[in-house]
Amino acid sequence: MADGAVKYDELRREFQELIRNACESDDDRQLLNSFSKARGSDGEKKNAADQSFRDLVKESLLSDEDVETQKHLITLAIKAAAHGTCSTTLPVILLSDVFDTITLDRCDSLFTFVEEQVSTWTMPIFFSSGKNLLLRMCNDLLRRLSASQNTVFCGRIQLFLARLFPLSEKSGLNLMSQFNLDNVTTYATTTEEEDSVNDMETGDGTEAGELVQSNLTPVDYNLYRKFWALQDYFRNPTQCYTTVGWKTFSKHILEREENWISWKNEGCLSFIKEKEKEAHDVVKGPKAPKRKRTKSIGEEINAEWQSKKLQMGSSELTRLWNLCSDNLEACSAEKRVFLPSLEEFFEEAIEQADPDGMVEDEYKLIKKSNFGWRALRLLARRSQHFFQPSSNPFKPLPDYLESVVSQLAQELPTLKQEENVVENGSSESSAPI
Repeated sequence: MADGAVKYDELRREFQELIRNACESDDDRQLLNSFSKARGSDGEKKNAADQSFRDLVKESLLSDEDVETQKHLITLAIKAAAHGTCSTTLPVILLSDVFDTITLDRCDSLFTFVEEQVSTWTMPIFFSSGKNLLLRMCNDLLRRLSASQNTVFCGRIQLFLARLFPLSEKSGLNLMSQFNLDNVTTYATTTEEEDSVNDMETGDGTEAGELVQSNLTPVDYNLYRKFWALQDYFRNPTQCYTTVGWKTFSKHILEREENWISWKNEGCLSFIKEKEKEAHDVVKGPKAPKRKRTKSIGEEINAEWQSKKLQMGSSELTRLWNLCSDNLEACSAEKRVFLPSLEEFFEEAIEQADPDGMVEDEYKLIKKSNFGWRALRLLARRSQHFFQPSSNPFKPLPDYLESVVSQLAQELPTLKQEENVVENGSSESSAPI
């Protein structure tokens, strides 16, 4: 090797000695300082530090040392990776090496350390580069474990993955919609079958030294049947889209929505039931005065709604709100009708349309845009003249209103009656407008 070149073996042995001293003294400052002073590029120094950590972990495994030694080395590797002394994937690689070489009993103890460091694994510096390694490590552990004998350990691994990865992680999603249709859960479908199973369990088949429980907790069979029936839908969720399954599914969904609506309408009452007082729990002597429970806002509104009178917090607002029992009836009352009749609105326009009135065209109401807009809205609500045959050519608004006014003058009975009164010279029989 040429002069000035980095001697990799010497650098690796130097880092090993520094790591041993840091583990014994629980002080990593000397390791970090020596890394910055060592010769070579950062990449070469990181490679040497990574190999030094792996060599020390291998030595501890070959010497059959306690798991605590590996924990100290991995903790020191985490600190070194956070300061840039080694690669960020080194702590997870060390964990994978240890899990692959120790027994399952020791794996249980070491995995507790992994669970405690979940906040470290979720840091961006470790999560971005080590999430796939963590997932592979957990999957390798699950392959070694028995689903029936190591259920607690398997559950801990699954919970750790759920805490580590977000819900959108593809590794935890069933993207292909694949289900285990062979996983059939067998349970008693009738009460007779349940009784026969209980008789078989508590009959002559009991072994010597086995005690039979005399006071078994009673089980609600309807709850038992409904609970285990859910397993079949979890096994094959597409059953909800069959003819019979869809009817059952939609029925329960609608019942659930109806229950939620009624619960909200009743003021969102609490689901917690009050404990019934038993005779032996009653303390003899004078009873302490009970404090009356304050009603919630929902309960007050519900009670006022049933009494047909709502308290709005102000006497004037309460009076105005309770003037009418029904808001729709109040809006449709006669005094709330502000739309004028055709006779009232077009009376002046009809008088101006009479040639005897001698009103110039520019001063007529039908020439004003405000009057035209209001006339169109009124005709749309109360007259069939608003709808013109499609065969008639389009007319400007003043010409259209002029033709409508002439038609209304012939059809409205009140105006005709007024004309007859004026011609006869008598005003007693005139109808009010």
